[in-house]
Amino acid sequence: MFQFPHLRMQTFPEIISLNLVYILSVFLEKITA
Repeated sequence: MFQFPHLRMQTFPEIISLNLVYILSVFLEKITA
C-alpha cells in the first residue's frame, strides 16, 4: 500500500510530458494544415 502512491508519483511526470508532446504535435498539425 505504501509503494502504490510512490509509483504513481514517479509515473505522473512521464504522463504529463507525453500529454504535452501529443498536444503540441496536434497543435502544430492544425496550424500547418
